[in-house]
Amino acid sequence: MADANLDTALPFLVNAGIQKAGQTSSAASRIVDQRPVYDKVLRRMTKRHRALLVGPVLTDPDVGPLISQRQLEGVLGCVSWLNPDVSRKRPSKQHHPKRLSYIV
Repeated sequence: MADANLDTALPFLVNAGIQKAGQTSSAASRIVDQRPVYDKVLRRMTKRHRALLVGPVLTDPDVGPLISQRQLEGVLGCVSWLNPDVSRKRPSKQHHPKRLSYIV
């Protein structure tokens, strides 16, 4: 809503998309806002997303690794339309005693 308190709402909006690296069925894929606040919400969410730390779980990042090649392909498919160069980048593979994890 146009009169929503963005300072209160934004942490929840950002977390809805990044929880479990976006690998849950409840991760937000769309946020609906009203035209009068669209640019403000977009600008502030972009700023918050750019500040997120991504890394191995043991470093306590905001966004941890993906759990499988399948998840990786899904994420790359979703973001490649935003930036075609994303699909050309090689994600880092972090060693785990039993499996590899993927960090985009």
